[in-house]
Amino acid sequence: MGVVKTDKWLRQLYHRPAAICEKFKTHFKGASAAEIYGYLAYHGMYQPENKGAGIVRQLQNLHVWEIAKNEFLCCKKEWDGPDVPIYIFPSDSANLLIQNEFNGKAGLAFKDQYFYSFLPGTVKRKSGHYLSTNITMFVGLQNTRKRRPIMFYWIRLF
Repeated sequence: MGVVKTDKWLRQLYHRPAAICEKFKTHFKGASAAEIYGYLAYHGMYQPENKGAGIVRQLQNLHVWEIAKNEFLCCKKEWDGPDVPIYIFPSDSANLLIQNEFNGKAGLAFKDQYFYSFLPGTVKRKSGHYLSTNITMFVGLQNTRKRRPIMFYWIRLF
């Protein structure tokens, strides 16, 4: 599966994040799209703001989705990791904990999917191995039967 082109979703539905969550609702059995969005927003996913289109454009100009795809493929091959969808979204710029303590980056990993959230100001073009720090979570989660999420914040990713 790999990196999902959420940038396309964001260009069309940025101001309707529950509609975006509708696209992967099948991974959350019994939850509504609004509940999924509430959960992801609580863990750092963006909340719509007026400058949203500009944020998405900046992330595209930084080639975030391509960098993530290349890094995921490298890590997946090296560690024989699972082939799961990776969803990339802007982080919540109003969440002071994420912005101040974790440099604007957050993520949420399930055994069958992975969510990244960050803002353009936290991304550097030559980012190194930003997925490799956390991809090992997938390997560990791959063998567990629990569908319990693991929340993490980046220390060094971008």
